[in-house]
Amino acid sequence: MHLRVKQQKLLLSLGVALLASSAGWAQSGTTDSPVVKGVDVNFFADGRLRYQILDQDNLDIKGEALTIGVKAGLELEVSDLFTALIEFEGSEQLIDDFNDSTNGRFEAPIILDVEGIELNRLQVQTEIIPKTRLTLGRQDFALDNWRFLGAWHFRQNQQSYDAVRAETTLGKARFNLGYFNKVHRHFGDDSPIGEFKGDSFVFNVSHPVPLGQLSAFHYALDLETGLTASPNNTLSSQTTGLRWHGRRHGSDIGFVWEASIARQSDYAENPNDYAAYYWNLGVDLEFGDFKIGAGYEVLGSDDGTALQTPLGSLHEFQGVTDRFFRTPNDGLRDLHIGGQYDLGDLGPFERVQARIGYHDFDADYNRRDFGREFNIGLSARVNKVSLLMEYGDYATQAGSDDQGLLASDARSLTLSA
Repeated sequence: MHLRVKQQKLLLSLGVALLASSAGWAQSGTTDSPVVKGVDVNFFADGRLRYQILDQDNLDIKGEALTIGVKAGLELEVSDLFTALIEFEGSEQLIDDFNDSTNGRFEAPIILDVEGIELNRLQVQTEIIPKTRLTLGRQDFALDNWRFLGAWHFRQNQQSYDAVRAETTLGKARFNLGYFNKVHRHFGDDSPIGEFKGDSFVFNVSHPVPLGQLSAFHYALDLETGLTASPNNTLSSQTTGLRWHGRRHGSDIGFVWEASIARQSDYAENPNDYAAYYWNLGVDLEFGDFKIGAGYEVLGSDDGTALQTPLGSLHEFQGVTDRFFRTPNDGLRDLHIGGQYDLGDLGPFERVQARIGYHDFDADYNRRDFGREFNIGLSARVNKVSLLMEYGDYATQAGSDDQGLLASDARSLTLSA
């Protein structure tokens, strides 16, 4: 075990994390600026301590990680029409027996929690145009259910965009229009694949319909990464699709649904010539404190090139062992079922929830069996602190020709506060 305690950084991280969870920092504090009268200064911070064990059958050692992540910043409100925000993030590895993709520990399982201190957001925002919000600078970018564009909130290092974005309404329709030329990925600044560069364009419009909400979107993503001398553009794509979702509640039962369909093809300098399809169907039934659900998601493949979602919030999909961050070349079909029970308040623990899930993974191209995952979860709050436990067990059925994380059995346990 490599246990590293760097006193100054550790004390700083722990101090900010404790402040973030205290009553004084858990809610944003607003004060008048001593420099410019009439300018409100809003301080905010949060911290997360996480322990994770990842055991893969194809590696001799288990991955063990104890990490702390901190975000802190301030927002200046100049008027009701103008704000400016700056936010830094930092993460520290207290136990580092794992491969974070930058430390060269290839004999250990991959846990993508890198070390470092980075600028996460630096943005200005205005609503000077009626019914329109304009945001310029480094910012979050998360739309719909975060499948194609989302944040990486599960990892300690967040994903942000150097972008300009407009959110506006026309009647009941809500438009999201955006452009970005750099993505700061969760791998961190020290990684050769820590950034995507290129001119990317975002269009998303949503409108209420008699049953739920309908969204239409087009994402043209130029995602060049790697060294300048030999850039990699294989993740550049353009995706066009529709998403329909909604909910209905009666006196004893609730019904929630979601359906999506999309087509993805090559874009910019992507050397692959392909057109692959995505579709997803999910339903949840709610009975008081119980919820049960099922879904079927397909990420298609065209002649060995699969549909990819590198900017999506990937831990939210396809189980908790994270075996399918990159879609296999033959695509992926995920049949999943799950349940949730709200236990309410138990002693000092508030809003206690227990979850259970099962995933059956197959290739899209030839339907061969990739494997199955069983997972459980437990979450709660104690005062201002959120607690989470996740355990997943992935049993592979991949063949001898399959490569990557999906080709080996794996078990993952995560504890975080």
